[in-house]
Amino acid sequence: MSVRDAPLKLFGAINSDARHWQLLALSGLFLISVFTTDFGARPVHLASAFAGAMTAQLIGTWLAGAKFEWKSAAITSLSLSILMRAVAPWMWVAAGLIGVGLKFAVRYRGKHLFNPACIGIVVMCLVFGRDVWVSPGQWGQAPLIAGWAVALAALVLSSAKRLDIALGFIGAGFRHVYFRKPTVCEPGSYCARPASAWITKTALWASLILVVAALTIDWWAPLLY
Repeated sequence: MSVRDAPLKLFGAINSDARHWQLLALSGLFLISVFTTDFGARPVHLASAFAGAMTAQLIGTWLAGAKFEWKSAAITSLSLSILMRAVAPWMWVAAGLIGVGLKFAVRYRGKHLFNPACIGIVVMCLVFGRDVWVSPGQWGQAPLIAGWAVALAALVLSSAKRLDIALGFIGAGFRHVYFRKPTVCEPGSYCARPASAWITKTALWASLILVVAALTIDWWAPLLY
């Protein structure tokens, strides 16, 4: 394989499974949360969720006589570490066990009915009350939009079949950034920094470029050979 062909081979390998894009998008959001927030996701949260989710995945595949598959459990772990907050690390372990466990236990026509991370968080909130909560606004306004745009690009790259939904979200993103009345930011906050608007716009345009590139790959990819 030549150096020129390497990027296309890598893109093809990643694009072969939609979960690869999910993992990349969630990893990006995890890093944004770790490095830009004071009370965001932490590596210990991810490690704890990973331990619980992988344990449930191992047990579930063993009981079902199926082949072990790590990607779904990894996606659940990242989702739990990004969204869920709790007072103790073991609660992320429990959420991973519950979420992935219910994926195997509650099924209809061979498919699970609940998103593992979502059902894990819901059960933990119902059982432990105020000791477990969800933190959807942890990044603040501008970083959240940037992370949202990156995740959206990953979604579209993985599945052009949902083009209508994808373009709807991109259109909403452009409307929010360019056509909505500017939000009054609190002095000293991240939103008030000039760089925040630049980061948001860069992420939004980069997402659009990636979407267009993915949708037209059958046309431009042969030109590189």
